[in-house]
Amino acid sequence: MVKPWAQNLPTMMRKALALKEGGRLREAYEHYRAILEARPDTIEALYQIGLIGMAIHSYDGAARALSKACELRPDDLAILRACAEAHSEAGDTAAAAEAYRRLIRRMPEDMAPRLALGLLLQRAGDFKAAERELRRAIERVPQNGTLYLGLVSGKKLRPGDPLIAQMQALHRLHKLPARQHMHLCFALAKAMEDSGQNARVFPFLTEANAAMRAMMPPGTDPIAERTREIDGLIELFEAADFSTPALAPDPSLAPIFVTGLARSGTTLVEQILASHSQVTGGGEVGLLSGALRKLVWPDPKGRPRAFADIARGEFERVRGFYHDLLRRQFRFGTHITDKTITSHLYIGLIKHILPNARIIVVNRDPRDTGLSSYKNLFREGDHRYAYDFESLAHHYAGYRKIMDFWRAKTPEAFTEVQYEDLVADPAGQSRRLIAAAGLEWEEGCLNFHANTRTVKTLAAHQVRQPIYASSVNAWKRYETELQPLIGALERYGVV
Repeated sequence: MVKPWAQNLPTMMRKALALKEGGRLREAYEHYRAILEARPDTIEALYQIGLIGMAIHSYDGAARALSKACELRPDDLAILRACAEAHSEAGDTAAAAEAYRRLIRRMPEDMAPRLALGLLLQRAGDFKAAERELRRAIERVPQNGTLYLGLVSGKKLRPGDPLIAQMQALHRLHKLPARQHMHLCFALAKAMEDSGQNARVFPFLTEANAAMRAMMPPGTDPIAERTREIDGLIELFEAADFSTPALAPDPSLAPIFVTGLARSGTTLVEQILASHSQVTGGGEVGLLSGALRKLVWPDPKGRPRAFADIARGEFERVRGFYHDLLRRQFRFGTHITDKTITSHLYIGLIKHILPNARIIVVNRDPRDTGLSSYKNLFREGDHRYAYDFESLAHHYAGYRKIMDFWRAKTPEAFTEVQYEDLVADPAGQSRRLIAAAGLEWEEGCLNFHANTRTVKTLAAHQVRQPIYASSVNAWKRYETELQPLIGALERYGVV
């Protein structure tokens, strides 16, 4: 039976669109769902459900809606592209790959689907197939710097690899668009390191990072932003009483948070945990930290709230939001990892609303952490501090400051692991990690590199390998070039 309001479908569609454009995404989502209850084949509603579902991390629902929209309108490239992205985010590699291949057949000269397919296959651990796709793309468009970065990210280049000379010639002879030039410089830096040409790494790295800084929005100041964030949160949480949790434990949900700084080893730790039979790997979920930020700091231009002003009902809403979206996004039992690295900012508050959560903090030598960040290109808009030695050192100092605070405030709330200890003693430290997660030991956790789960981080290639020691004290290979970073770390009292 068609609901009475559904007789006026255009009005409902306009209402849903207005809610979406006004930023009221969840209300818009429910409006479109109601439209589909009455008219299941409304293509525009299916498409919008997909786009909003992606925005609110409801990836399974987005993928289902967009798959149906593709069936109803198979020639619509915008729907097909969104469908591929939704399946990719939902972790359905096969469906995403098929959608990308359909796009490639329809748009053989467009390199974006080929690059996306290559990166998808890398995240799934199929590096040979990824390389084939990206080499095909480079054959078609040999002057695209972005394609080279995608290719070298998933493989180790040997000395004399023709690809190195090809990239060098492109860098020397052609003026590329700014973003592609920056990508090519990052690719060349990795190629030099892979092939043992360490003296040639930093000229390309310096060029790449300078290009990235030049593309940042005017007024970007990572140091001021970080100072304000750390100092504001410490002031807020100093007044909080975390001795008694705000909410009772939820027996159906025992998430394992893995946190630290970018490039500190959090992906490796999560991969070990996710190799346990009772644990689902969630990756960088990004749901709870964002919700907690809005809870305690509702006005981005103002100051944090007084902790005493936060009502129990608000804590309940945040936990319910997190629980519901986790269940929409993942299929899991009780234990799921959440590798959102900003979780370290909210350790006491996480335990306050999720008492049975486990929190594992990964630490790494600040010089190796800084070098690894400086060598890598993050998703645009993320980690804007990572392209400058001074802001890298300041960011680490802020991390040290808030972790010192949590050690004093809630020392029992989390377990710390040192990356270098994990590399030196994988078996012993892995057992310690599993115990910290509240689980019984399983030998399969030592074979984390054989885990076939999709890994959506820069470490996707590394975690498919057994633990190796070359990443420890890597900074010593570039000690001269890293003097500005080391000096800044010393000024901030970090080393």
